[in-house]
Amino acid sequence: MTEEGAPPPRPVVICGPSGVGEYYSYLSAKVSCLGRLTELFCAGRRGKGTLIELLQKHFAEAHPSEASKFGFSVSHTTRKPRDGEQHGVHYNFTTVDDIKKEISEGKFVEYAEVHGNYYGTSVESVESVLSKGKICLLDIDIQGAQNVKKSSLDAYYIFISPPSMEELERRLRGRGTEKEESILKRLKNAKSEMDYGTEDNFDKVLVNNDLQQTLEDLVELFSKWFPSLLAESNGVENGNLMPPVVDPLSYPKNDEGLRALLSAIDEDCPLEGYVQTELNYKAANVKIPAGKTLDIPLPPVEHNGSKIEWSVTLVDEYNESLDLDFGLVVVVEGNEVECRKKGRIVAPANVEKEGNDDATSETDVGDDADGDQQVVSAKGKFTVANSAPVTVILKLDNSYSWLKPKFVSYEFTIMPPVDSNMIKRSERAKSVLPSIIMGQQELEDAKNIQLSRAKALGRMEVEMEGKRSDLSNQIDDGKKEVGEMKRRIEEAQDEAKRKAEAIKSALDAARKEDESIDDCTKSIIALEEECARLKRQWEELKVERAVREEERLKFEQAAANAKGERENLQEEISAKRGEEQGKLKHLEGLESERKLLENNLIDLTAEKKAREDEGDGYAGEIKFLNLMMEKVKLRFVDIKSKK
Repeated sequence: MTEEGAPPPRPVVICGPSGVGEYYSYLSAKVSCLGRLTELFCAGRRGKGTLIELLQKHFAEAHPSEASKFGFSVSHTTRKPRDGEQHGVHYNFTTVDDIKKEISEGKFVEYAEVHGNYYGTSVESVESVLSKGKICLLDIDIQGAQNVKKSSLDAYYIFISPPSMEELERRLRGRGTEKEESILKRLKNAKSEMDYGTEDNFDKVLVNNDLQQTLEDLVELFSKWFPSLLAESNGVENGNLMPPVVDPLSYPKNDEGLRALLSAIDEDCPLEGYVQTELNYKAANVKIPAGKTLDIPLPPVEHNGSKIEWSVTLVDEYNESLDLDFGLVVVVEGNEVECRKKGRIVAPANVEKEGNDDATSETDVGDDADGDQQVVSAKGKFTVANSAPVTVILKLDNSYSWLKPKFVSYEFTIMPPVDSNMIKRSERAKSVLPSIIMGQQELEDAKNIQLSRAKALGRMEVEMEGKRSDLSNQIDDGKKEVGEMKRRIEEAQDEAKRKAEAIKSALDAARKEDESIDDCTKSIIALEEECARLKRQWEELKVERAVREEERLKFEQAAANAKGERENLQEEISAKRGEEQGKLKHLEGLESERKLLENNLIDLTAEKKAREDEGDGYAGEIKFLNLMMEKVKLRFVDIKSKK
């Protein structure tokens, strides 16, 4: 259970494609749940389950005496149980009617319908894990995670991707359990999931190219998100912590502040005078020539109370029943003191055949670093009393073997003593470590917020650049259109001038015709006077006069028509000029808007730079806190070694 008043840890959602190639229908459930989820997605099933198991094993080994810090929410399904499946363990088995009813009541975070069967995660199953103070793990697919994002759950999202689609296809085919049609469907669906699996949609994207490296990245990520895990894996047990002796985050984040913090932790036990460093010396296949002896001195042991553990193994690669004389002495003030009397040892492979009849022979079984049993020829341990400094010497004797050289491997571990001052200093150092870790997390969060803001400003910058480019294109197109309109207006003006000239020519011709008619009239008058004599001529001229009169009327009508056309052209020219003025005003507005956008873009660029600079500042503080934590960890000791 969590401490009273303390919020539960944020849950973790393990997410990957479930039944790739199937089609799901989802409803978004609005739920209320304490804590925050962390979702882990994986494109393709291989690797994700292994990573989850290794992740839990890592933190379980860091503090084996405590219960697991993780818990799985048990999903609901309407399908029938398979052999070996238990209700409430593998699934919560229910009916279609019941799950539909609870879905309608908003009791599910997410659900899917696959081939007539429902699968889903209930709010109750998540809150059940959170109420126990555990980090809740949800194993769902990407579509389900998208529904979780629509709910009120505050989750971390991780996407674990294979190195490539080719590698994913190789893994799917390597199973040997899928038909070709099924593999193609899975690959098609996985492709869309991998396209979705970017850092825009997830808090972290991990490429599972190397299982061990991916696990290390995952452990580092969980340690950052859940500092309590990191504190416990570094030997800080929350239940046994003393209150912080000082607030490490209150000190200046510089060398002077670090020295002041370390001085407050050390008090009267400075690191330089009180240090516990386990020393380990080992060698493999050390040759002792035939008929020779070999003494191997180790570096001096400087502190009284130091504990020394040792082991020696005679190498017998071909099971030749080899043996060797071996002894161990300690040089105290120039005098050799036996720690192990010289006696015969045998190769481990021959222990059963040789037996333990020889009192000088001994063979022991120990544990290696991986927990596997390791057989050695001899081993032991002793404590340096009030005689330091001393020197330990291995004495290897092969003088009785004239033909066969021997080879040995040895390992010595020297643990300096721990006094009460070092234990208190270690407790003080451990008491401030959680505050340092929390400070790191806060700075990381602040840095990520600033970087997110910088990314958002960058996207705005790109959008405004695009808009400015569009406006510039519009302005250029408008200028081209205005230029085309000016060209057309000039052509219309030239056409109007040509028509005006034609009208003028027609009027001049009509005027000349009028003058000609006047001359004819005078001639008629003159002929009338000579009427008697020129009557026929007079009649002809009269007819001619009528014809000319008709032509004059035609010229006047043509002149009137040409005048109307000129007036129409003038009106059209005036309209074109008005339209041109409107276009020019519109272009002036666009030009003003472009200038405004350019000013906004400059401001956004400055804001983005400020955010990035602020993020860099946080990065510097994080680097300093990392240095602070390394310095503090140097003050840790293994309290058990005092026994």
